[in-house]
Amino acid sequence: MRQFVLILIALALPPTVYFQTLGEKRERQSRMADSAILDLDRRIEQSRAAQRKITQFHEELDRLAVENEKLRRILPPDLSVGEIRALIDANASQTGVRIARFEPRKPVKDVYTFLSIDMEVIGNAGATSEFLRRTSDATTILNTSAMTIRKDPAGWRTDFVMTAYALPD
Repeated sequence: MRQFVLILIALALPPTVYFQTLGEKRERQSRMADSAILDLDRRIEQSRAAQRKITQFHEELDRLAVENEKLRRILPPDLSVGEIRALIDANASQTGVRIARFEPRKPVKDVYTFLSIDMEVIGNAGATSEFLRRTSDATTILNTSAMTIRKDPAGWRTDFVMTAYALPD
């Protein structure tokens, strides 16, 4: 009988060990599959949330593109002396002042680029004031500094430095 029990134990032990290790392996695979399913569920929900927000994203992108275009008029990517001169000439003709000097200096490049222009206008006080107001109201940033005003037979002679700015891409 003892031998029978030993034979029975000898025959039962390998399947017991096999099924025990097989059970652990299957349990591990089941946990991994559950984890993968949870991860996929999370990704699906994120995708659905992104899909719900895509219209809002495109609307915001369009709004920012319009805003960026407006800002590019204020700070263009490059300086154009011709455009600045055309603006100055238009303001001068509308206000009745005469441009006596328009001398651009060499552009200076830093974080942004700026171009200083030595200018002189001649006209009566009201026209000169209106010219400077119109120039400061331009869509492009034009800063006026170092101004001197002196009497002239044709009204007032106003010397100043005008600086234009650009923000390269």
